[in-house]
Amino acid sequence: MRLVVLRVLFVGGLLAIFAEQANLFASDFDGEELYKRAINSCVFIVANDSRTGDVWSGSGTLVDAKKRLVLTNYHVVGKLQYVYVMFPMFDRRGEMLTDRAEYKKIIEDGKAIKAKVLCSSTEKDLALIELEYLSKEAKSIPIANKSPGPGAAIHSIGNPGASKLLWVYTPGSVRQIGVENYMIGNPRTPIGRFEINCKIINTNSLVNPGDSGGPLLNKNGELVGVTHAGSKDDSISKFIDISEVYAFLRENKITLTNEYNMATRPSTPPKETLPIESKETPKSEPKDPPKIQPTTPVVSDEERRAELKLKVAKSLNNEGQKRDKLLDIIRVFPNSSAAKEAKKILATLKD
Repeated sequence: MRLVVLRVLFVGGLLAIFAEQANLFASDFDGEELYKRAINSCVFIVANDSRTGDVWSGSGTLVDAKKRLVLTNYHVVGKLQYVYVMFPMFDRRGEMLTDRAEYKKIIEDGKAIKAKVLCSSTEKDLALIELEYLSKEAKSIPIANKSPGPGAAIHSIGNPGASKLLWVYTPGSVRQIGVENYMIGNPRTPIGRFEINCKIINTNSLVNPGDSGGPLLNKNGELVGVTHAGSKDDSISKFIDISEVYAFLRENKITLTNEYNMATRPSTPPKETLPIESKETPKSEPKDPPKIQPTTPVVSDEERRAELKLKVAKSLNNEGQKRDKLLDIIRVFPNSSAAKEAKKILATLKD
């Protein structure tokens, strides 16, 4: 079987309670130390579309060892139900094998780990896959509690098709971060062309096809993004921000068991119960409803994105395309005001 990296320049945010685990991950790792700590959380992914005969590869990150869950890009798995995964292999002396040909042989012999695609999002270019089993060295990646900022040092690990070697390390720094909306992909490939609308980290680090889905790490070795796309022309590489990973897991009702992930804890810590010292305390309660503040940022973000998609849908003249966009809004943002309006518009369209 011949591996072919897609010609599309695709390549590639869960929060950690690092105060309690400070002894496990000291700050300011150098690149070599960070790489050693992170490499057993990285995977090489091979996708094989039996219908078309197309074969392509990418990268991913183990985010939950107990549930055997790996995070990657939508464009790495596409619309497939299953893909194949390999962790780094080591020789008898404990030296890591990096020759792509050795991994290719394992795949051709049918000995790679089979993984089921659980869920994916084209808008976020994210996917979560469940592995049948793990290698004995595999471990979950620790996950950051915030997005990186401009100037922050970052590190990525991937499997670029341009290299005969796997598990390639790349350092860099953040140039800017923000929400971006654009079309990406090639309709002539198995993945096709799709719309991106999410928070993107822009860096100056080099990214190549095959790096897709791999981890972007901060100086503490924590996951802050997922490798998404790159451009050699303007020296900007793009990564899906860690906040979008949290949103993706919430939308698909996925809870991670990794004890370092804030996804296993309440999004907002419960308020302390204070003793009532005067009659004025009950009077202040109605002015500050405890349920409003935790949900305000999430609703605001969801509403903003839903309204943007609704605006696009309204601008379409083709009723078939408009119907698909409206149905997508209802599916992805079911509780939004935009979804309610989308239902009303759908009722006016001809069947």
